[in-house]
Amino acid sequence: MTVDKQFFLLMAHRQCRENLPRVRRWANGRKYNWALLEPLREGSPICYQKRIAVVNCSNRGNCRIQLQFRQICSCPTAYLPMTLAPDTLRIFVSDMSRAQPFYQDILGLPLAQGGASQGYLLFKPTSINILIESCDANDQEGRSLIGRFVGLSFRVQDVRQAYEELKSRGVEFRGAPEVQPWGGTLAHICDPDRNILTLVSH
Repeated sequence: MTVDKQFFLLMAHRQCRENLPRVRRWANGRKYNWALLEPLREGSPICYQKRIAVVNCSNRGNCRIQLQFRQICSCPTAYLPMTLAPDTLRIFVSDMSRAQPFYQDILGLPLAQGGASQGYLLFKPTSINILIESCDANDQEGRSLIGRFVGLSFRVQDVRQAYEELKSRGVEFRGAPEVQPWGGTLAHICDPDRNILTLVSH
């Protein structure tokens, strides 16, 4: 028996003991159930594993406990049934005339909408959109959005080869590619506004 089951049975015994007068009234084969719901990570909408301690008690108050498991699914009112899918990642820049050639020509991202004169660039390299937005660097809020670690990783076949190629195109790197403890290789590049992007190969 696992420690988890032992703890559950211990709690069931406690419930039985604390409710002994009621349990005794339910004697002669009647069952006293004590259940615990725990979420299961997989499953939709929301699934729970219901652990039930079925307690058979005699007239003397002696209890025999049987552990049962059931899976139930429900949609609580606080839960909104929906599927979350990545859609758009926004990157803020101060100069669209520098940003467009960097993202479109140097990185080779396909431009779907917008332009430097329109104040935004929408790239659709795969299923996720990358939106480059113009932001006023003189504004306090704007300054906080420009020149930061974006958290966007571009997967390439070989980071070291991409490193050499992009360096020859004048792209600034934060350092040489590094092998990570999990086995992949990372390198970080800067756009003209020093937003930090990542190259990764597995």
